[in-house]
Amino acid sequence: MLVNGVESDFLEVNSGVPQGSILGPVLFQIYINDIVNATNYFSIRLFTDDTSLTVAGKDLDLLLQRIYSELPAIYKWLCSNRLTLN
Repeated sequence: MLVNGVESDFLEVNSGVPQGSILGPVLFQIYINDIVNATNYFSIRLFTDDTSLTVAGKDLDLLLQRIYSELPAIYKWLCSNRLTLN
């Protein structure tokens, strides 16, 4: 590809979807869609390339205890799908 008179080298993509791909967001949704099966505790919301995990309750100590006990399941799912948290 030639941009401003400079030609870039080609690089083989071994995994993932090239940045800026039209199908990227749809493919990512399909890829991450089963994260909801990783936990029964968190409420998980998926939107394009953004995922949020939420919980609600009245006892902060109990919430923190449950969150810390459930996070390893989310971490395991992320690792098995070669994803990291940002």
